[in-house]
Amino acid sequence: MFGADKLTKGQQTARKILSAAARCIAQIGIEKTSITALAKEAGLKRSLIAYHFPKKAEIFYLVVKNVTHEASVFLDASLDHQSFKNSEDKLIKLLDLYMEFYIQHKDFFKCLLLLNYYSSLDEKYLEFNDQIAIRVKRRIHELLEKIVDEHKNLSKNPAVLDEVTLRIYSLLLGSINLYYTLKHGKSEEEYRKNYAETYAKELQAFIFQLKSPSA
Repeated sequence: MFGADKLTKGQQTARKILSAAARCIAQIGIEKTSITALAKEAGLKRSLIAYHFPKKAEIFYLVVKNVTHEASVFLDASLDHQSFKNSEDKLIKLLDLYMEFYIQHKDFFKCLLLLNYYSSLDEKYLEFNDQIAIRVKRRIHELLEKIVDEHKNLSKNPAVLDEVTLRIYSLLLGSINLYYTLKHGKSEEEYRKNYAETYAKELQAFIFQLKSPSA
């Protein structure tokens, strides 16, 4: 929601309120997330909450915008401080970081689940959810293109690139969702390692597909 520049005091307060709102929404739901509940969770006065967010109806929309912003900042900061053998390695790490962010931020994940629900009811949320998907898929697609460039002997088939982008994106969403919604008996580290192996197999199949005569 906020840029990478140093935040003003007002922006810091707004971010604190939105983080508190995410926790409230995850714990008690959107309808029960009142100004009073937010003030208690954030440790701020009701008047300050109302000043920053006068329309309660807008809070959830701003919360999910902030969640996606925080995820993007986390990804960029994490990737900037690492080196990669190639674009395949970077893509697998990117997907792992997406998982790490939402596994470590359970409240944020619950807000995204609610976003998916509201997307089926409200055009505004549907459009916003679509924008999020486009941004994530763009990251994946760009790295797939770089993988093709690095191999030299692969044809950059647009249809295959789009198909694999969607497949990996769907696999990413499914892997994060299953972590929370199914009993899998694995530690976080084991779970992420298993999915990293799944992504790696998907990329090898992608490379093989572009090498085949039918590609």
